[in-house]
Amino acid sequence: MKKTMCVLAALMALQAGPGMAQLVRIETEAKFREVVEGALLTRPLVKLTVTGDGRISGTGAFDDIQGRWQWDGDYFCREMTWGSREIAWDCQTVSAAGDTIRFTAERGAGDSAEFSLKR
Repeated sequence: MKKTMCVLAALMALQAGPGMAQLVRIETEAKFREVVEGALLTRPLVKLTVTGDGRISGTGAFDDIQGRWQWDGDYFCREMTWGSREIAWDCQTVSAAGDTIRFTAERGAGDSAEFSLKR
């Protein structure tokens, strides 16, 4: 019984850990800015900065990424160039928790990309 309680306690602690936090939808520009300000957004082979003046810059798979963004209603909207590839304007939902942020294309109906927030 004692061993079972220890195992259950350990599992509960793991669920409550920062890596397991439930992502929460960001619905305001002010909250979005609070989350990304001063952070480097990273994922394998990608490093991005999203600045308060509406710019996106960084690298992806060793090519430069440049773009612009604006907040529209409760969506993050952006367009970018990645090397010579044009990435069309798209409005996305944004969710975050702890050091994780997720962007979901097509107003939340498309593919998602998760980034770590490095400060």
